[in-house]
Amino acid sequence: MNFNYPLEIGLLGPLVLVFILIPFGASVIALGSEFIAQTGNRLADKLAQQMARMGSFLGLTVFVAVCILAFVVWKTKGLTHSFNELHFLLFRIAPGLFTGSILLLVYWGTWKKLKQNKPAHACLGAMGMGLLGLFLFIFLGSIIGRIPISEIAGIPEPGSLIYPLMLQWMFFSILAAANIGFVYLLLRRNIDDFGRDYYKYALKLCARWSLYGLILGFVPCIWTSIIIWPEFNFQPIIVPGTATLISAAFILLCSITLLKTRHPLRCKGMIALAQVFLWLLFAARMLAHLEFMNMLPEYPKTVTFSTELIKIILN
Repeated sequence: MNFNYPLEIGLLGPLVLVFILIPFGASVIALGSEFIAQTGNRLADKLAQQMARMGSFLGLTVFVAVCILAFVVWKTKGLTHSFNELHFLLFRIAPGLFTGSILLLVYWGTWKKLKQNKPAHACLGAMGMGLLGLFLFIFLGSIIGRIPISEIAGIPEPGSLIYPLMLQWMFFSILAAANIGFVYLLLRRNIDDFGRDYYKYALKLCARWSLYGLILGFVPCIWTSIIIWPEFNFQPIIVPGTATLISAAFILLCSITLLKTRHPLRCKGMIALAQVFLWLLFAARMLAHLEFMNMLPEYPKTVTFSTELIKIILN
């Protein structure tokens, strides 16, 4: 079976994927920052609260978008197969996204009420994070393996390439949430007036989370390379590999700059540009993962624009 991966999907797909990844990544940052706050740092507690709110609202937004898409497809005749896919997603998988987002919303909403009962409050955040992670795991397993969602029959084999690829995206979700968090903090600055010192600290802490997500996201590449090494072909990876290195280098530079500068609030231009490179990084990783799957005979093949683009450049 062959799948087409045209340039149009390569442009839109990463943008959609970023918003699917953010709720889980935001829940990780929120819970992790709350633990940091237990050392007595109240500023970290405020960031955890803001990330929980961002993640819950974006998660619910994605859920509503899926519902609207399912309704539109249902009203469109001649798309029975597509509706079956969306129906399965809506009623079998999306409840994890919805319930996880609701729990994350409750986690944010009970910040003051459960201030004296931190274990119970952390449990709410952990349950929300777990459900969002489960949704993301199943969704990514279907997308990466090109398995129709309604035909998922069980978990992949232990040696499957799907596992390291999914692990990369789980780590990259932290990167996505942290970088979108930069923008969110700047947009909320005049609404949540926590003071200049807080926003200086929050941007720096988000920059640390961005570095964690970026670095950890590349660690599973070792696992990936071990699996595909006997069938590895360098040529299809030239374009996505180059784009990955360039975009990752800029995001790394942005994060380090925010950590080192005394005035991170002045780096608005770099933060805005980082969003473009975040999208480029995810586009490159999507394309690279498809090319990796193409190298192994047991997976469906995807016709990408990568090889054709290389031929045009070389000619």
